[in-house]
Amino acid sequence: MEKLISDYINKMIAEQLKEQQGTLGISLYPDKSDFEDDKAYIELAAKYGFTKIFTALLNVKPDNAEEVFAKIKKLGAVAKTNSMELMLDIGPQVFKMLNISVDDLSFFTDLGATGIRLDIGFGSEKDAALTRNEQGIAIEVNASFPNAIDSIMACQPNIDNLIACHNYFPQKYTGLGEKLFKACNKSIKQYGVKIAAFVRTQNEDNFGVWAVSEGLCTLEVSRQMSTDLQTRHLWALGDIDQVIVGDTYATEAELLAMSKARPKVATMRIEVTEDNSEAENEILFANYHVARNDMSDYMARSIVARFTHSQSDIPANNTRNLKRGDVVICNNGYGHYKAELQLVLQEMENDGNKNVVARVIDEELFLLDYITPGKPFAFIK
Repeated sequence: MEKLISDYINKMIAEQLKEQQGTLGISLYPDKSDFEDDKAYIELAAKYGFTKIFTALLNVKPDNAEEVFAKIKKLGAVAKTNSMELMLDIGPQVFKMLNISVDDLSFFTDLGATGIRLDIGFGSEKDAALTRNEQGIAIEVNASFPNAIDSIMACQPNIDNLIACHNYFPQKYTGLGEKLFKACNKSIKQYGVKIAAFVRTQNEDNFGVWAVSEGLCTLEVSRQMSTDLQTRHLWALGDIDQVIVGDTYATEAELLAMSKARPKVATMRIEVTEDNSEAENEILFANYHVARNDMSDYMARSIVARFTHSQSDIPANNTRNLKRGDVVICNNGYGHYKAELQLVLQEMENDGNKNVVARVIDEELFLLDYITPGKPFAFIK
């Protein structure tokens, strides 16, 4: 019976996680970079499972347009070889400069683009019409303005070709606050539209589309975080479907860390207690955990291990009183609750039936705010 229950719970978790797979992207600025460097970066990102390339055409001028577009076309071919999408960030001024009609997007498909992002749109009716383009390329609208998508949706866009992508903010202190970010995402998600957002590289040699480049991230709080933590923060916040490194070039270590970040769940780095039993460490890291739907203000409870480790010996150990960020496993003294994992959200007494097996590192305690009923969470050692 216990195996049947644990198999059912694990299957339920697997199905939930399958629906929450996010994707990753990089950014290139071909007017400022060397083609061979860009090609190598694309191949490196593809190696780690990145599937999108973002590039901005907003500062292309008539005197450099031919050279830039020739380079983009070459990058489009490299992107296709590496199974990556190519998204071009444009505005009405680009159409005007190139004398292109919004009724024909073949210029962009000829470059190898799979989509265009409207940093500034043409008005709701035309933006919606663009999603019905004959070339079938994706149209990204700006996600950083509350309720802006409502008027587009009123014009019956082809939702299969519609994506929302947040801005990035090159100046310090100009990025979005979390409250506005959540409000924008909530407005968009009611229509089932996917959303992308940006993180920054901490590589000191980074650059972007403009001369000012103090980190190309969407959230202001991201500016001082590692790229890895920025990514896990966005996944934990929910609603984001794609995370893109806004500036060029992220380091290989950053790309690797982003690829390992478990998508769209709250994943926290922990310091593991040294004298844990083998069973306790297995419980910590074997699977995703899911907070019970009837979640307490004091803890998030994950019960799968009560069935997978019902026969394990978990003697009492390290049973100090508990504080926010502790990870505990119920020991032999707690009867049928034995092996249950709990993530502590508030200080409380320990009656001796809970072993402290790990602790979320101080820098990442804020991620506890995103543990919600029924949602998966995970740990990184």
